[in-house]
Parts: sequence; C-alpha cells; structure tokens
Amino acid sequence: MGKALIESVTVGTALRLFADAALGLAEALEGAQPVEAAQPAPAVSYGNGAALCPSAASKRRRAEDRAAARGYEFERWCRLVRTLRVEVLGTSVLNLAARLGVSTSCVYHWERGTGFPHFSNLLKLEVLGEFVAGWSHEHWRGTVGQ
Repeated sequence: MGKALIESVTVGTALRLFADAALGLAEALEGAQPVEAAQPAPAVSYGNGAALCPSAASKRRRAEDRAAARGYEFERWCRLVRTLRVEVLGTSVLNLAARLGVSTSCVYHWERGTGFPHFSNLLKLEVLGEFVAGWSHEHWRGTVGQ
C-alpha cells in the first residue's frame, strides 16, 4: 500500500506538502529566541588561576596530550610541581630551575599548565620529589591507591 501511495503522489503534490511543512516550521519558529552554542569554560593557569590567552590554551591542550600519553593526570601533576617548589622546598622558580638544570620558563610553564617536560627533565623532577618528599612515581602519575 505504501508503494502505491508513493507512486500516486505527483511532483506538484509533493512540492505542496513540502511547502506546507516548511511554512508550518517557519510559523513554529517565529518569535523563538536563537540558541547560543555553549562556550567552553576559559582555560586558567593552574599556578595562579589567571585566564590563559588562546595561544597558551593551545599549548595546554598539547601538554595535556603529552602527559596523558605517558599516563599522567596533567592538572594534578602541575599542582604537584608547584607544591614541591613552594611547600616542600620553599624555594623560588629560579632555584628549582637551577637544581633541575632547566630554564625558569620551563618550571613556570609546568606550574601554569602550559608545558610538560621531556623524559629526562620529568625523571629529574620525580627523583627530586622522591628524595625530598618521598613521592613515588605513582604519586606523580596520580595512580596511588588505584
């Protein structure tokens, strides 16, 4: 029966049905408020909570990907770097950078959440954390107790 109905509908009838449906939709939408797309929350620095510019937000996404590829919970890791420097060592970015043999901008980016270290620097940081705070590799990765 359905096939016979379809075959009996002429092109003109089909166009009228389509026009009626479009008109009904237009009337239904008349006066409706446009829906704005939900904007993602702006990325903020893990170090001081300040908003990140688009360029830094892009760096954050790349750093998050690098950390995830190595099995790290990125935000937790960034906060641990700051905790190690401020609360455990009680030192400046300059002094921590000198201890690790990296630039101050590296430490700054790690704390802020816009960078993730290469393996050798990651290892140096974990060894320092284990030596001064007793933090294991699992503690750094966020897998303690899992």
